[in-house]
Amino acid sequence: MKRLVLAFGVLLGACTTPEPVVFNQPVPVTSELRAAVALVSGPVRGAKGTSAIPAGTILVPLSIGPTPNTQFNVGDQRTFVATFRHELERLKVVAEARDVADVPGADLGIQLIFAQTQYNEEAHTYVLDVAMEIVGGAKPFLKQYRVISSEGDSTWERLKTNATEGKAKAAARLLKLLIPDVAHYIQQNRSPTGPTGFDRGT
Repeated sequence: MKRLVLAFGVLLGACTTPEPVVFNQPVPVTSELRAAVALVSGPVRGAKGTSAIPAGTILVPLSIGPTPNTQFNVGDQRTFVATFRHELERLKVVAEARDVADVPGADLGIQLIFAQTQYNEEAHTYVLDVAMEIVGGAKPFLKQYRVISSEGDSTWERLKTNATEGKAKAAARLLKLLIPDVAHYIQQNRSPTGPTGFDRGT
């Protein structure tokens, strides 16, 4: 008889990147500025898979290492940054928000640094440690954020949340923190139509 390795539900290989989230609150400023947005990715942790090996009439649990699809991985981070850029434009916080590689010159430079992302397979909880840096205004801006996807959820809500939903919750919470800070930065440090920009080479 062949030895079979059975994957449990904890191994969520089919987990996909969540749909883009939306920022649904008013912003204090609109502008005609162009922004170049960069992503820096740090360590991605958590999400160990579990399988089982038949041994007679019982199944012996076996840890098989990380399962990248359930982590808040680099692909998820890129999707988030694309959503962040889209929402900045949709809300008219900036007139244009592009990837830094696609912008020869811009009024603002925004860097999102995913210093670390952590996944806890119990209730599919994500912890994102992120920093945002903005240059191009009167003063530079740097702020750190910690987002916990299950914060404020009841025990039942945590138990019924799957990995894709957990990612979406983490993304929505992070977007809710970042967008107002970009708007406030422009309000306090830039003319909404100001001509000066930043130098990508410095």
